[in-house]
Amino acid sequence: MRKELDVDVFATHLFDGLENVNKSIETLHSGECLRAIVKIGKYDLDSEAPKFLQISNNKVEGGYLK
Repeated sequence: MRKELDVDVFATHLFDGLENVNKSIETLHSGECLRAIVKIGKYDLDSEAPKFLQISNNKVEGGYLK
């Protein structure tokens, strides 16, 4: 949702509304679809998302915790 990873290239089918959930599952099982997205409502991430501020990185076993 934050567009940190481009997953749109893997979505082959887009369904609007919860009434199409069964149709999306049937499409997945038929082999016609790699990834189905079911939109259940409008959400504009840019205007509604809280802004996160990274304060520091803390080293943990083998990596960093942000």
